[in-house]
Amino acid sequence: QLNTNSDQDDQAFSSLRNDQICRSFYRSIIKSLCVRSGQSAIELLCRSYQRVFTDLNMAMLKQGEENLKLFCVIRKWCHAIDPLYEFRLFVRDYEATALTQYHKHIVLRNAKQYRSIIQQSILQKFDAIKKN
Repeated sequence: QLNTNSDQDDQAFSSLRNDQICRSFYRSIIKSLCVRSGQSAIELLCRSYQRVFTDLNMAMLKQGEENLKLFCVIRKWCHAIDPLYEFRLFVRDYEATALTQYHKHIVLRNAKQYRSIIQQSILQKFDAIKKN
């Protein structure tokens, strides 16, 4: 006799496996962006020519060539933090306006449960940086 749950089990396993593959893929890509010197950073930007070119063109179209303001954010790489737990804090006039997870295709299962703790931690760090 056939087990009628096997299709559901296969789908659940496939979904879990796809999630693990997706997470591993993202982690690998993110870790490949870690550089150890200014020269390596410039080389990475040059190898990312198409993305950099597209981003700069979009900024120029929105702001106009005369008003174009560019900023380059460089941050210390922290190997202790899972790169999937990266968040973006949007700031305007030195005030936090929005907070979101960076990788929209990955569901952080515990993020909703720990939302207030995550938010408080990020905002405390932002306030400490703002004071300096």
